[in-house]
Formats: sequence, C-alpha cells, structure tokens
Amino acid sequence: MKSRNEIVRELVKDPSLRVTDIAKQTGYNKGHVSRLRQQATKKEWVSLTDDELLDLSYLSQKIDVSNSVWFDRLGFARAIEAKLKEKNT
Repeated sequence: MKSRNEIVRELVKDPSLRVTDIAKQTGYNKGHVSRLRQQATKKEWVSLTDDELLDLSYLSQKIDVSNSVWFDRLGFARAIEAKLKEKNT
C-alpha cells in the first residue's frame, strides 16, 4: 500500500488536478502541495557544450573596414544567452 507521501507525489505530476483538490484529497496543506508540484515539474538545466561555445565565439569574431579582426564581446554574451534560452525552454 502506498504512503500518503507517495500518493501526493504522484498526484502533483498530473497538471489537470488543482493544488486545492490534491490538498483536500491527501490532507496536506496547499503550500506543501504547491512546493511538491514545483519540484515535480522542474526541468533539468541544460548547459552549452564546448563545441557550441566555440561555434558562438567564432561567430562573434568580426572584421572591420581596415581588415582588422576584433571580438564582439556583447554579441558573444547575447549569443550565449539566446542559445541557453533555446535549450532550456
């Protein structure tokens, strides 16, 4: 037989159930059920690989009108930001 804790951990994974209903059914308070739901739906952080960072850094190298190479630090930071957002949403 499942414990009350095991039951609530299964119920919070069902997005069709409201926190209030789960709390009434299991006897836990809404705050506890809400925290358990957040933990159950939390995604694992995905970082960038070394190859992805290298690709982004190469894309951030620029050549100006005098044919001098320079590095666009702000562009690199924005590219990292965009890539992480893409991978983690």
